Amino acid sequence: MENKQSFSTKERIWESDQGLKKTSKTNIIIKMTDHINQGMAVLAGIALVAMAVLVVLNAILRMYIAPIPGTPEMVGWFAGITAIFSLGYAQLSKGHVFVDLLIIKFTDTWKKITHTLMNLLSMAFFLITGVIIILYGVQLLNNNTLSETLQFPFYPLVMLCSLGFVGLFLAILKETILIWRGMD
Repeated sequence: MENKQSFSTKERIWESDQGLKKTSKTNIIIKMTDHINQGMAVLAGIALVAMAVLVVLNAILRMYIAPIPGTPEMVGWFAGITAIFSLGYAQLSKGHVFVDLLIIKFTDTWKKITHTLMNLLSMAFFLITGVIIILYGVQLLNNNTLSETLQFPFYPLVMLCSLGFVGLFLAILKETILIWRGMD
């Protein structure tokens, strides 16, 4: 018997989608969740590459001409986008630590209940976090706050970061659906 740990992320996502032929509404939610989080993961990868190029280019230009103004600010923005936009994809691909010392002693029903309760708490936390980040972005907009070096209004970046938490919320929702379908 093959070990499920050896499957790639795409194989695990595809495998979980194979049993989703039963209901179309949840099937749409699950497929939408996968597409949204894969798209945000691509954007996170682009931000990571942009951050690396910026740092290397800044180092080279510093030796010969002058450093790029605002590099630390831009690197911070790219790092934030990279981290936040990759949250949902990490959840979908089980790229996180799951401590189950206590849970492994439970029956299957109690495991499902416990996992669902933890997922509900997590979804509430990340939804609240996303809303607070949007409110913070609105506050930055209303106060006309600009970045320190570049004098750039960065509230759109702050508001975009809330999308990462929406992606994570959807990924946890998908996981909860799959738990009760017996596919996780």
